[in-house]
Amino acid sequence: MQVGLVYHPDYLKHHAGRQHPERPSRLEAVMQALESSDTTQSMLSLDIQHDAEAWVAKVHEPDHIRTVAAACQHERAALDPDTVVCRESYASALKAVAGTLAAADAVMAGDIFPGVLCCAPARSSCRGASGHGVLPV
Repeated sequence: MQVGLVYHPDYLKHHAGRQHPERPSRLEAVMQALESSDTTQSMLSLDIQHDAEAWVAKVHEPDHIRTVAAACQHERAALDPDTVVCRESYASALKAVAGTLAAADAVMAGDIFPGVLCCAPARSSCRGASGHGVLPV
């Protein structure tokens, strides 16, 4: 059994601001560290193919989905004091949801070790018990 890797370049399109923890440079640094240590060689890169919108609709009210989608029509908008989105955030968040679903499928199939999924990039797409985009599996 391997460790699963959920990553898509679209995750880098979510820009919450240079000083915000959810920024592309942080994810790039994580990926560079994994690649430079050859860690990714032993990981199973997961294919992201789920219909994320259908799953999001199962757990969020339609008004919330419309609000987030509308906010992402702007160059930058704040959903609350700590959740900032940009034009690409909605699509990027849907990729993160699809990646989370792919990881859950792989865990259930016994293809990867169960563990912690770190959703990237938009915390609003994957609020766990901590509210910070980390969901225990």
